[in-house]
Formats: sequence, structure tokens, C-alpha cells
Amino acid sequence: MSDIRKRYMARLAGRILILVLGILYCIFDPAIFDILNGMNFFHGFSVMHLL
Repeated sequence: MSDIRKRYMARLAGRILILVLGILYCIFDPAIFDILNGMNFFHGFSVMHLL
């Protein structure tokens, strides 16, 4: 496999992991998305900042 293809596959796996984490948070802890309402995003740190 070429270097470009390996890099593409690693980035794809990372993006899929972020998608799965977002879906799991939505299912098991939907309150975590409350930080996105209004200007609350800038008042504290949450997992959403990392995503």
C-alpha cells in the first residue's frame, strides 16, 4: 500500500471513530450537547471542544 493510501485510511478511521463517539454520546448522554445551545460553548470546557 502506498504512503498516501495509508494516510488516507488512517484519516478515514479517525473520522469514523469521531462519528461513532458522537453517536454514542448522543445515545447515552444527550445532555453533553447542551453546551452547543446559545453562547454556552465559550463558558466552559467539554468533550465537544475536543470533537
